[in-house]
Amino acid sequence: MVEGWLGHLQKLALGRGSFRSVPELKRAILDYVEASNGRAEPWCWAKDAQETLRKDPPEGTEDPGSPRRGNDRYRRAD
Repeated sequence: MVEGWLGHLQKLALGRGSFRSVPELKRAILDYVEASNGRAEPWCWAKDAQETLRKDPPEGTEDPGSPRRGNDRYRRAD
């Protein structure tokens, strides 16, 4: 979410802008923050975190004997 918001800040407020001073840059950022806060909506997870973790553990945390163990290109042949 943060990356998306920062991407929008860059694209919509800063873009290829040229700012003559730090206060001018700060004003552009604060104007964008004020405008985006006016459109803000609550965001909530669609799934329970425990359910998600049970179904698809983060890469690299599986059992070492598991066939789903990351990238097999770097595994030594036995």
